[in-house]
Amino acid sequence: MRTGKAKLAPRPHAGGPPRCLDETDERLIRQCLEQQPDLTLDELRETLAQQNGKSVSRATLGRVVQRLNLPRKKDSSRD
Repeated sequence: MRTGKAKLAPRPHAGGPPRCLDETDERLIRQCLEQQPDLTLDELRETLAQQNGKSVSRATLGRVVQRLNLPRKKDSSRD
């Protein structure tokens, strides 16, 4: 049983791990999707790996595309 009057407040957010992709990578992603808006996340991963040498998951790329507010529309004629 506690007898003191200690406050039980949550600690401030520590920030989490740093992002895998920096602003340069985000510019490349934006540029790729502006040129070819129907790129899949896998194709975008390959492009990023070839141009910057960075390998990230599809989930990470999906979050970046979402954060950049980029539309994800497939071209139905490409099937």
